Amino acid sequence: FGNPSNRISAEASTGLTAYLEGLGAGNYSGFQITINGCIITPTGTTPVSLSDPTAPTFTVGTAVKPTTCGGTNGSIPLTGLTANTNYSVSYQKDGAAATVGTLTSNASGVLTIGSLGAGNYTNITVTLSGCTSAAKSATLSNPSYTLAISTPTNPTTCGGTDGKIAFTYGSGTIPDGIYSMSYSLGGSTLTKNITFGNPSNRISAEASTGLTAFLTGLGAGSY
Repeated sequence: FGNPSNRISAEASTGLTAYLEGLGAGNYSGFQITINGCIITPTGTTPVSLSDPTAPTFTVGTAVKPTTCGGTNGSIPLTGLTANTNYSVSYQKDGAAATVGTLTSNASGVLTIGSLGAGNYTNITVTLSGCTSAAKSATLSNPSYTLAISTPTNPTTCGGTDGKIAFTYGSGTIPDGIYSMSYSLGGSTLTKNITFGNPSNRISAEASTGLTAFLTGLGAGSY
């Protein structure tokens, strides 16, 4: 009582104010103070209710899947948050232990969880001022690759192994590289390396219609 720091300009002419501080949410009643043996009971309506701030709410936006299988450049946007605000973010991937960190929403109130790989993300929550949102979930999938069998080329000699089978794929789908392809021949499962993105595997007509990779070193047979 009487602490000038508890006064505001309007109170100077109407009365003084003292504060019961350090309280959490709840319903408070039965207020009394004792001064020199005299009990003072404040007037006013009781109970006095204090409530926590409203917990943040958000909507999971359109997830961006990683651009390659095994990649970690996917992301999950959380929309509808307060702009330019730091939130504690927590989520679980495929049931593993929770990942927790601090992220900041942008001027549009969108907070983006980045550097994510394919998986099921559950228990996504944001916390502000000690209040935690309801949990949401999202799923990121690996990219879908399109590969089609194209024209085969027969070996040039009997018993030769210079035959090949062409496979077409769209530009920007399968990353350049050498991959192991499995296939069946005569009831056996075999594997060979096949190169994608090698300019020597392209012809001028393919530049505008797609790309072609070749499974080479093949003899006559039904593949």
